[in-house]
Amino acid sequence: MKMKTFAKGLVSVVSVAPRERRPVKFIKQMPLATRRRSDREAIWSDFCAVGDDLRNARKRYDETESSLR
Repeated sequence: MKMKTFAKGLVSVVSVAPRERRPVKFIKQMPLATRRRSDREAIWSDFCAVGDDLRNARKRYDETESSLR
């Protein structure tokens, strides 16, 4: 192992400063969505998504529980 490589590795572990970022070459930036939701719409859609997830989880739990009996 070269001393330079060892020193860089040691500094990256010990240092509290973030690493130097290199520009990304082959990834195109996607444009932001043109329609922005209000905070109220965003919170409501997240609330509904969580409710749907809980409903599906409960249904799967009930199916699993009934198949074990």
